[in-house]
Amino acid sequence: MSQSSGFWNTSASPSGHQVAGYTQVHWSTAMQILAACNGFEGAAPSYLNLLAGTVTGANTVQIDSGGALVDGKWYNNDAAVSVNIPSASGAGNTRIDRIVLRATWGSFETVITRIAGTDAATPSAPAITQTSGTTYDIMLYQALVDTAGTVTLTDERNWSMLALSSGNMIVGSAAGKARGYAITGDVTISNTGVTSIAAGAVGTTELANDAVTQAKIGAGAVGTTEIAAGAVGAAQLAAAAAWTGVTFENSWSSIPDVAPVSYYKDLLGIVHLRGVAGHSTASADPIFTLPAGYRPEYDMDIVSTTYDQGGGVYNSNLILISDAGVVKLNVAYPTAPLDGITFRAA
Repeated sequence: MSQSSGFWNTSASPSGHQVAGYTQVHWSTAMQILAACNGFEGAAPSYLNLLAGTVTGANTVQIDSGGALVDGKWYNNDAAVSVNIPSASGAGNTRIDRIVLRATWGSFETVITRIAGTDAATPSAPAITQTSGTTYDIMLYQALVDTAGTVTLTDERNWSMLALSSGNMIVGSAAGKARGYAITGDVTISNTGVTSIAAGAVGTTELANDAVTQAKIGAGAVGTTEIAAGAVGAAQLAAAAAWTGVTFENSWSSIPDVAPVSYYKDLLGIVHLRGVAGHSTASADPIFTLPAGYRPEYDMDIVSTTYDQGGGVYNSNLILISDAGVVKLNVAYPTAPLDGITFRAA
């Protein structure tokens, strides 16, 4: 059967989709389409394959089965219809054609029709005709085509549904009927489907415990203006990281009776060192190497007072920490005090 439509005047000789007498099959098809619609015109929103359009190849668009109301005439299509979209002409040009359902009273039929656009560097879609009782179009798709015959579809189907004010939604009423209502309360919706939550609508009572994690907070989103005075105390801060002992190199070790040589990084990214490293002889060999994530951005020279455990001689020296994390003395000596050394990790 493919495309059919009605009901048309049958007082004259049948032509187009006009028939001498409408049968039970015609009436059954019409009732199915009308039952799927609740508006005066547009594609039937729950009938067959919704007149869905696809590009099936160069210069070719296929409109699938479906139904519609076109200026009060029912339309039925029970098989896919191919529409040829000729290539645009002229270097750099494209063209926008329109694919419509056109009801024509002169030929008593409603059929899928291509309205040709104009080739141009920046084309626009051609106009449709909506003259009731003569020629009446409802839009299905825009088809943008280039000189190679490549087609891109833009859906223009309007569904034959309850008329609805801009930004309203269809909601079931107390009587079980579909009704259009304006959205009120803390959420609004635009006529393009974008929702917005009113300022101050989401508070602690609307959020589940632990629902907002670090991954859900944008970088830099929380500053001093977002934190109430006195809101952050020791209970709100993560516990400080544990000290980690170093892996000594070149026979260095921790001297007794003081904290072992170790390091940790605090919540602000500051690396802390502690302890005193000792060697059996004066040495300037590397003492240990800090792991990645615990190294300074640039080489550091830190003035320190070193001493000889046996002779009790104190001397100034430099603790050298490279950007590769290597810790050593500038001048060979048997001890290297590290207490109080801090720096920001790279």
